[in-house]
Formats: sequence, structure tokens, C-alpha cells
Amino acid sequence: MVMPVAPGGPASPAGSSPVMGSPSPGNQVAGIAKVRQALKLLEQAIADLGSSGEAGAKVLKCIKDLASIAPANQTTAGAESSQLAMLAARARQMAPMLALNRAQGQPGGGAGPQMGGGMNG
Repeated sequence: MVMPVAPGGPASPAGSSPVMGSPSPGNQVAGIAKVRQALKLLEQAIADLGSSGEAGAKVLKCIKDLASIAPANQTTAGAESSQLAMLAARARQMAPMLALNRAQGQPGGGAGPQMGGGMNG
């Protein structure tokens, strides 16, 4: 059911509520990280859409606008430590598979392809 909007009042997106006051520094960092994720998705979309059409031009404009508030080269200590924690967790998850690959001598496991040792005949 759509609720009517008071004249002159903005409508908030579905499922969200307007935020009063200023967000905490932690929420600001999380918000900027989400904007960076959105930028990555938009950059991937541009590869599919191209930049010459109407949709591509609008996506490019969004990228430029969002990049001004969340530049890719700007990092925060909280975001860096979070990324490091995610990388460490992924490494722990992948370690058993990598060890199995190494034991079987498969590429990607660090052993590399075996040269020679075949039948010469």
C-alpha cells in the first residue's frame, strides 16, 4: 500500500526510514564503504552498457558524482582492518584446498606442473 506524501515533503525509498541528526563516525565509514561497493558495480555495468548510449551516460554521471564523495584512494583504518580480517578468513577457508592441491601436484597449489619424467620412447 502506497502512503501519500505530504506536499513538499520528500518520499523515502521503500523499506527505509529518514535519519535524523548526523550519523556516528562508524556509520559514516560503513556508508562510504557501501558507496565504494556501488561504484565498483557501476563500473562493471559500464563495461556491459558502454558509455555512448543514454543508460551508459547516466551511469557515468553517477560514477563521477559518487566518486567525489567516496574516492577510491581514500581509505580508513576501520575499512583497512576489516578488509584484512576478511582476507585472513578467506585464506583460512582456502588453506585446506590449497594443501590438497599441493599434495596432488595440481597447478595453483604452488607445486607447478611437473616437467619430464614421462616415457621417452
